[in-house]
Amino acid sequence: MKKGFGSKVIPYLERIKALPKSAFSLPADRPKVTPHLESLAVDGSLEPPEQILLVDDIITRGATLMGAANRLLEVFPAAQIRAFAAMRTISDSNEFRNIYSPCVGNVHYRPDYDDTLRRP
Repeated sequence: MKKGFGSKVIPYLERIKALPKSAFSLPADRPKVTPHLESLAVDGSLEPPEQILLVDDIITRGATLMGAANRLLEVFPAAQIRAFAAMRTISDSNEFRNIYSPCVGNVHYRPDYDDTLRRP
């Protein structure tokens, strides 16, 4: 918080239904956005925030973050939501440069597939 990441930590989200872990699933079997969305609940009794920073350990495609962001937007439609992941997966080993390689990217929702596309 001293570094400007936020003023407080509030657990708005709760996982109410277990899903298979993406890390242990084949790419085709990883949960899509809708299952993530449906597996999360928001404590709407909390004060509506102006900004939310979602924090995840590892981002693969971004379906977990996309599901979480959309669930939060249903309850807090005026909130600005961003995400931070400590690490990102890299599918092509030729693209790997260094364990420490910070980047800024985007996750795009592909409604025809209920899936996401992460760049980079």
